Amino acid sequence: LELLKLWWDKLNDIGPSLGYFPNAKKTWLVVKPQYFEAAKEIFKNSGVQITSEGQRYLGAAIGTQEYKEKYVSDKVSEWVAELEELSEIAKSEPQLAYAAISSVSLKDGSTLCVPSLTSTISFNHWRELSKTHFFQQS
Repeated sequence: LELLKLWWDKLNDIGPSLGYFPNAKKTWLVVKPQYFEAAKEIFKNSGVQITSEGQRYLGAAIGTQEYKEKYVSDKVSEWVAELEELSEIAKSEPQLAYAAISSVSLKDGSTLCVPSLTSTISFNHWRELSKTHFFQQS
């Protein structure tokens, strides 16, 4: 952790001269629980956010198993709500609903979250709902 703090300080010193401006408020240090207190002490007054649970990173979750499962569960709940709303729209406007489900909002969200999936149960639930609620046979 001490070497990481030295790197952070050096990055803040030379970064701006190279056009890179580190933003401590948007920087998260994810540490194992046994290093949390030491990290808080070493990085105090740096502005770096510190957690031992987890954090979202590039659309996925990193951290403890519990954090990743909650993150995925929350995402799937959002998708299910969107899908249920689209299935209602599909009853009167099927082309509009199909265009919506083919767009970025649902499709890319599930792709971005895939690295977080340690258990596919939630994702399978969403997939099954898409078949039963949206792509119903007439």
